[in-house]
Amino acid sequence: MSRVTVNSTPIIGLSIVGQLTLLSDLFDEVYVPEAVYQEIVHHHAPRHYGKEELKRLVNEGVFRLYHVKNRGLVESLYGKFHAGELEVIIGAKELGAQAVVMDEHADRPLSKQILFNIFPKEVSHFETK
Repeated sequence: MSRVTVNSTPIIGLSIVGQLTLLSDLFDEVYVPEAVYQEIVHHHAPRHYGKEELKRLVNEGVFRLYHVKNRGLVESLYGKFHAGELEVIIGAKELGAQAVVMDEHADRPLSKQILFNIFPKEVSHFETK
């Protein structure tokens, strides 16, 4: 069974091109951390890309809303990452996800450092080339 956690920008981008369900075609379980969901659904931007589609997919059970258990870790690392990015990485570890979908290329070195220091095992599951 393949699991993935997803950050906001990939959800928004896939929604714009009408391909958000591609994630559920590629993975058995798609998890959206609470902070990511809040950012997309309750953000007060003039454009609401992905908002209705994400709400529908969560309500239908195609995507699953995930509440990160280790809130202390999220709070202690906040500032190096945004809340959504932290919840994607920490949630992936908690869920035993095989992948994360993030767009933050600049944050990869920091995420690897965090994973190596905090989660020294299984870091290769999160590495991308």
